[in-house]
Amino acid sequence: MKHLKEVEATYWSHLKFAWGEAMRCEFMCIILFIHGLIPCLFHDSFSKYISESQKRIDKFQNKTPKAWGDASTMRHME
Repeated sequence: MKHLKEVEATYWSHLKFAWGEAMRCEFMCIILFIHGLIPCLFHDSFSKYISESQKRIDKFQNKTPKAWGDASTMRHME
């Protein structure tokens, strides 16, 4: 399990983190659907969600914050 070694996580801690993020993502899908219908509601919720998600990922990986798309975040795409 190369990925688990890369993120320095156990199977169970990774599962808990991934499922937690999946649940947050599902909730955000509902928020975005509502925002699409009524633009004045939740106008900055998605931006905050993305920012907080990156912070949670950085904390989980015990790494310093990185900008999405920089060389360190793109290594898995090579």
